[in-house]
This record gives sequence, structure tokens and C-alpha cells, in this order.
Amino acid sequence: MPGTNKLAKNTFLFTLGGLLCKIVLFVFVPLFTFYLTTGESGTLDILTNASDLSMIFLSMGISEAVFRMAMEKNSDKKSVYSIGLLVSFIGNLVLLAFVPLINQITVISGYGLLLVAMSFTSQIKEVSRTFSRGLQKVGHHIIGDVVYTVVFSVLSVTFIIYMHLGIAGYLYAFILANVAEAIYLFISCGLFKYLTFKFEDNKLFSRMILFAIPMIIPSTSWWMINMTNKIMVTSYVDVSVSGIYSYAGKLPGYLAALFSYFSLAFMISAIGDYEEHGLTDFYSRVYKFIGVVFLVLTSVLITLNEPFTRFFVNAAYYDSWKYVPLISIAMILNCFAGFINVVYQAVKKTAGATISAILGVILNLLLCFLLIKPLGVYGIVISSFVSVVFTYLYRYFDTRKFVRIHAGWRNYVIFALVIAQVALCFVLQGSVNYLLMANAVISSIAISFSVSYIYKEYKTLRTSNKTKLEKI
Repeated sequence: MPGTNKLAKNTFLFTLGGLLCKIVLFVFVPLFTFYLTTGESGTLDILTNASDLSMIFLSMGISEAVFRMAMEKNSDKKSVYSIGLLVSFIGNLVLLAFVPLINQITVISGYGLLLVAMSFTSQIKEVSRTFSRGLQKVGHHIIGDVVYTVVFSVLSVTFIIYMHLGIAGYLYAFILANVAEAIYLFISCGLFKYLTFKFEDNKLFSRMILFAIPMIIPSTSWWMINMTNKIMVTSYVDVSVSGIYSYAGKLPGYLAALFSYFSLAFMISAIGDYEEHGLTDFYSRVYKFIGVVFLVLTSVLITLNEPFTRFFVNAAYYDSWKYVPLISIAMILNCFAGFINVVYQAVKKTAGATISAILGVILNLLLCFLLIKPLGVYGIVISSFVSVVFTYLYRYFDTRKFVRIHAGWRNYVIFALVIAQVALCFVLQGSVNYLLMANAVISSIAISFSVSYIYKEYKTLRTSNKTKLEKI
């Protein structure tokens, strides 16, 4: 099957590097709850989300175009990389001009310059990462992530725990870690060879911008939903509750990050496969497999969520476990919607991705206003879930005109089991022991469904590869 071997190899490499990084961060995030108040955690989360959003909007999502154009065999690689850096630089100059205005915003007052530094270093790092990935320098890409994790971990512990710099210490560590990874990629991948001020293809700039702009909304839709939710919680509930809500997204965030490492590998295989062979059942087969794996992981996360929060997290954040189940399923559905988004990128028809993202953000905002007063934080969580389900279904059916992706019956069964777990978490909040037992039983059933399927897929792939070797 075209792309399967490349996908397997890249997935292994990306996941291995990603796991090492996330394991390190997994240790430190609960530790920081003992040194940051719930209010500080909420402010920090707003700052990091604002940095992510400004990074993409001000650069017009150019990193998406850098990756896509770098994947094309006959593209002018020097111009692609240089245009990416140029657009990033100009965008952050615009943000710098708004620092006095940013400092007037109560929640993030005084952090304007640090926000600009976060956005700028993140974008330079991201352009370098996507370009090196487009050149298929997977090993350097992964080592770059490790460099980021090590530098961030060491500096954040130093600044927060030993120097007691609080929010500023976290931001300093974030900025310097971005710089470290960018420098590593610049040197190890020889990116300095791709710098130029002379663009041979005069139309390349406009082609990259026209490709990137429709991808801005899809790339930022989850962040916009998240930012909206946190601002609503801070404004209508309490700033300390905002910190609890922010922490509730941390554990599902690790699962989403793991999915993103798979997506990096899939994008290389999917776009490359489309360039050479067109769209095949490769998409559906991969979708079935990741659906089973990540729905089972979501089920396990929901089961372990409460005991982990009870034993390893500051007691002030304990109530966060109640919001994790629904946030988890919303986040993994958002990942699946992002997976389908690759189809739009492969065929270079991104309007559907943009429309679905805009409608999803609007739906989330409307539901937040309707549900936050009667349901509090639960109203925010439910709003996110409904809007993500809408976005996912829109893309699932809209992309069928390009490729018919089939989820497979196992995915529907395991998804139903996960939804049952989420419902139990609402019903049995006061009976944690019964909840844990019920979740453990459901997770066991989900795992039993997945093991046989994964083993079957492994045997099929092994037989296919063996047949190919015999023909050589």
C-alpha cells in the first residue's frame, strides 16, 4: 500500500521523540501546581493561548504553507523558507506596536513585551520545524523537540521553584527553549543555506499566502474555543476557577499532543502519497487504526484521571478531575477533525476546513452565553463538546467528495463506551469508588476490542511487506 511503510517509520520516530518529551513535561506540570496559585495558572494559560493565536494570525498561518510547499519536489526551497521567516518577522513587528494596548488588558497587564517575545520565538521555531519536516529531516525534527523539552524543563524549574519568579519564570523558560530549538534546527539542518533575499519565483509569495490564509481559522479553532471559554469562566465565574478549568485541559492535552506527533507523520505520507498516487483506501485504513488506538487511550485516561489528580496534584486543583472526561472526548474529536483536515490540504481545497472551523467557533460562543449561567463551568465544557462534534461531522461528510473515509464499526462501539464513561462521571461524582470500578470495567472492554484489531492490522502489514520483498 503506498505510504504505509513511510507512515509506520515516521510514526515510530515522531512518537518516540514525542513520548520522551511529554513524559518529562508530565512530571513537571503537576509539580508547578504547588508553586502557582489557581489564579496564576489561569493567567498563564491565557498568555500561552494568546501567544499561540497571535503567532498564527500575525504570520497569516505561513508555517502551513512552508510545509506544503517544501513537500513539493520542484519548489524553490530557499524562497519557501525565507518567505516564511520574512512574514513572521513583519507580523511580530505589528504585534510590538500594540504592546501599550496589550498592557491595558487587566488579566495580562504588564506582560506585553513577553507576549511579543513568546509569539516571535514560537513562530521562528515553527517555521524552521515545518520546513525541516517538509525536507523530511525527521531525525533532526525530533531531536529539536528533545532540545526544547530539556531546556524548558531545566529553566522552568530554576526560575519557578528556585528563583520564585512565578508566571514570568515560566515565560522566560518558554522563550529561551524556543530559541534553543530554533538554533539547533538552523545549524543541524543547515537552514542557513536556504536564506535568500532574491525570490526566483515571483508568484511564490502570493501562492503561499493564498494557501496559508484559509488555514488560519482551522489551525486556531480549538485555541479560539479554549480562549473564549477561559475568558468566559474568568468573567462570569471566578479567576481561581479559571485556573482549575485550565488544569483540567492538561491531561487531555498530553493525549492531543501524542496524536499531533502521529499527524506529523501522516501529513508527510498523505501529501506525498497524493502527489504520487492520488487518494486511496490508505486514508480510511489509517483513520480506523488511529480511531481505535486513541479512543482506547481516552478511555484509560478517563479511568485514571481522578486517582492521578487526588494523589499527584495540589489539593486546590482537585475539582479539575470532574471536567476532564468531557474535555478529553472533545479534544480527541478535535484531533480527528484535524486528521480529516489533511484531506483538504492534500487536494489544496481548504474552504471546507475554514467554513467548518468558523461555524464551530460561533456555535461554541453562542452556547457559552446560553449555558454558563445555569450550568457554570459545565456549561463551558458542554459548549466545547457540541461545537467540536459539529466541526468533525461537517468535515467528515464534506470531504467525501474527495475521499470516502470509513471509521469502521469498532470505532463506533468504543466511542459509545467512552461516552458511557463520560455520563457515569456526571452521575457518580459523589461515589468515586463505584465510578472507578465502572470505568475500569468499560476500559477493559474497550481494550479487548482494540487488541485483536491491532494484532490483525500488524499481521496484515507484515504479510504485505513480506510479499513485496519476495517479489523483489
